[in-house]
Amino acid sequence: MAESTLDAWALRSQVTDDVKRLEGAELQLWLEQPVAGARAGFVSLREVDLPADAALYLCGPLPFIMKNIRNEAINAGIPATRIQYAVFGPDIWLAN
Repeated sequence: MAESTLDAWALRSQVTDDVKRLEGAELQLWLEQPVAGARAGFVSLREVDLPADAALYLCGPLPFIMKNIRNEAINAGIPATRIQYAVFGPDIWLAN
């Protein structure tokens, strides 16, 4: 698995440009090797102050999205109807 560094951040320019264009959007970044403005370690919503009307857009593998972040969001009071996600990884949906 690749290490989580600023240089390894896929689609970095696209994400930062999109955040700049979205009114009220805020980027939260976690890195194993943090730089200024990033948190150390792995993504967790437990320390993020989520607005009551937050909508989440998640992208990642099933264990990250379904088991961790989605559960943290629901536990924080975000309704499942305001959580959108795109899953990537091996095709386990149709596995025997």
